[in-house]
Formats: sequence, structure tokens, C-alpha cells
Amino acid sequence: MEQEFNALEAEKQEAKLLAEEGLIFETEVKSIFRIFKKKRFWHIKPLTFGTILQANLYAMELKLNLSDVTVNSAMHQMNSNIRPLMSYIAVSYLGSKWKIKFFKNIMTEYFLWRLAPEKALPLSLKIIQMYDLANFIASIRLIGTITSPMTKVEPSPNPIDGNKQDLNQ
Repeated sequence: MEQEFNALEAEKQEAKLLAEEGLIFETEVKSIFRIFKKKRFWHIKPLTFGTILQANLYAMELKLNLSDVTVNSAMHQMNSNIRPLMSYIAVSYLGSKWKIKFFKNIMTEYFLWRLAPEKALPLSLKIIQMYDLANFIASIRLIGTITSPMTKVEPSPNPIDGNKQDLNQ
């Protein structure tokens, strides 16, 4: 029996692989004399919630307006979005609280000068896939069904004067 290629299933498997093993990308290392060019490989390990929270601080700074396509608007958007995008990638690469605190600015500058624009945007989309939002939302729904909200207590009449008391104060 021949299996059909299912694009949705293939995308799910790719997202699962990204969430479990991480992502590897490369940049060029340039020497002083520009003779020796090597490739440097970077491994973004699977993300933790702390890394996601820190990375989202920079992802929220990205403001893209795709409806306005004038050259002036494109230059303004590029100017205001490059540094947050590189910070987002740097935080995702560093992955721990102390590394982010001490090395984020250094890595942002490095990626700013070494990472090509045609690699940076697809890389940021793959990092978003690493968030594994489908499983996160499913786990939140499961927790919501297991724990039920506290039921409201009905006021009972006061035995002294017969008026109802409000116990929820």
C-alpha cells in the first residue's frame, strides 16, 4: 500500500522534531584578511518557559505593517525591527537566565553583523514553531477540566435577626 504525502502531518512531525531536538543554523566567520572563511554552527536547544517569556519581550517589539509598501515605510520598518529581531534570536539561542542577562547584548551585536536577512526571518518563524503551542494549549485545557472553579456559597439566614448574611466578603 502506497502512502500519500500529507502536508499537515509532515508539518506536525517537523514541529515535534523542532520542539524535541532544537534547531541548528549557521553564520559565516570572516577573518581579518578575508581569506579564511569558515561556517559557524549555532544550536538553539529546546526552549523552556523562562526562555520563551524573555524572547517574547523582544517579539512584542516587532511591528510589521505589510499593507504599506512604500520605500520610505519599508526603510522605517526595517530600521525599527532589526535590533528586536536579533535580540529575539539571541535570547532564544542563549536559553538561560544568567546567559541572557550577561551575553544578550554581545550576541545581538554578533547576529546583527553576521546573520543575513534571508536567514533571520525564517529562523524566527522556526523558533516560534519550537514554542509547541498546540501541546501547551492542550495542557492548559486539561488543567482547566481537572480543576473546577470554587463554587459560590449561598448566604444563609442569620439566626438572630432573620436577615441573610453575605459570606463571600
